[in-house]
Amino acid sequence: MVNVTITRVAPGDSSVRIDWTVENFTPDVQLVLEYKPRDAAWESARTIAVDAAAGTYLLTGIQNGMDYELRLAALADGDHVPAESATRLVRTGPVPGIVVNYIHPDDYTYNTSGRSTASPSLVMLPDGTLLASHDVFWQGHGQNLTMVFASEDGGRTWRFRSQLHPCFWGKLFWHRGALYMLSTATEYGALLIRRSDDGGFTWSSPTEILPAGDHDSGGPHKAPVPVVEYRGRVWTAVEHGSWKLGRHDAGVVSVPADADLLDSSAWTATPFLPYDPSWPGTIRGGTKPGYLEGNVVVAPDGRLLNILRYNTHGGEPDYGRAIVLEVNTEDPAAPLTFDRVIDFEGNMSKFTIMRDP
Repeated sequence: MVNVTITRVAPGDSSVRIDWTVENFTPDVQLVLEYKPRDAAWESARTIAVDAAAGTYLLTGIQNGMDYELRLAALADGDHVPAESATRLVRTGPVPGIVVNYIHPDDYTYNTSGRSTASPSLVMLPDGTLLASHDVFWQGHGQNLTMVFASEDGGRTWRFRSQLHPCFWGKLFWHRGALYMLSTATEYGALLIRRSDDGGFTWSSPTEILPAGDHDSGGPHKAPVPVVEYRGRVWTAVEHGSWKLGRHDAGVVSVPADADLLDSSAWTATPFLPYDPSWPGTIRGGTKPGYLEGNVVVAPDGRLLNILRYNTHGGEPDYGRAIVLEVNTEDPAAPLTFDRVIDFEGNMSKFTIMRDP
């Protein structure tokens, strides 16, 4: 049976790029793109024959600022065969840059996970290929799907490469000849790691590093934050808590750099350090002061630090601060220690800090 899947939608100025995969396609079948304004009947849809093997088509000449529905269908003798893709929704318009992927907020194609792109991660492979990933988020949904895209021309064009499930809050990184994805299974789900040996087309089964939690009791929390190799180990920040609990305690997980990263027993987690409002330099008051989304970075003085986003909302001051914790590189199982509070613009949003070599 023919199977057609739209894998990427990228709107632009009076245009939209559609990518797809086709399975079990035969020469007697014609693939067509059908599209129409969102509120119009499918009987009025326009139809364009497309090359199934090309896997991509740029639809032009459509109106900006309008919602369109589109789908791919396989035709045999002019009739639909059981190979119609899901209907995708798109709104066109000028875009300041290159669209990697797009999900319209009313597009329910991935609704078991969500309908918003989130948690972007980017890595360059040794051959120059760029990989970008994002999870699919919506509050109250499964939040367990991540999609991976590739560019072989420096980011000018992108194509779908794979999708991972369960995978949320994922970080792509390259280590010792292999590609890895470090993520949770879902919001506050188990901390997982996967490996790809073919540039992200296929992936290993996930290995669990930390067990799952939940909103009520707290669980692993992370983001696409830096993964750093330093002093013979691979380090990255992770937190434990939940928004429902009103806190996220800070920690770090690490593994020997020459170990099998898929061996869960090789990993070490620090205890999770709660935010302490009595630390010198912390804000006064605040609605829910605390920290999350730490960045492990090698400081100029050689120390390994974890620099965290700081929720200063409602406090004094209510912006412009971040918290710095120190990692004990001699004892990876030791608790993090408070270092200082620093001036830091943009502290209320997720950020990434990387050492400039």
